Amino acid sequence: MPTRNAAVDAPSHFWEIVIKGGALLAFALLVACLAIPLRPKFAEYRELDEKGKVLEAEKAALQRDIERREAELQMLERDPNFVGVKARDTLNLCKPGEVVFRFLDNGVAE
Repeated sequence: MPTRNAAVDAPSHFWEIVIKGGALLAFALLVACLAIPLRPKFAEYRELDEKGKVLEAEKAALQRDIERREAELQMLERDPNFVGVKARDTLNLCKPGEVVFRFLDNGVAE
């Protein structure tokens, strides 16, 4: 009798495997049908994310520049000696008797 019971269970076991395999295949097909139309959106998202990172870096650099300029403005407002130094540096002037050394990018002094 045990052999006959095993023979009866064999087709049932086969159909369980077929049903599970079919369900898995249907799920995979559903995922593919949803992923294919969204693929361009993923590429667009990645592109916008990269552009956002570049803009954030640019924003940080501009913020540092603003802070540097504000500090320079405060020095110009508060320190009269700084005004003279900045004016001489900007206009390439010097005081009488002052020795100025200028260094070029290649390291040669004038």
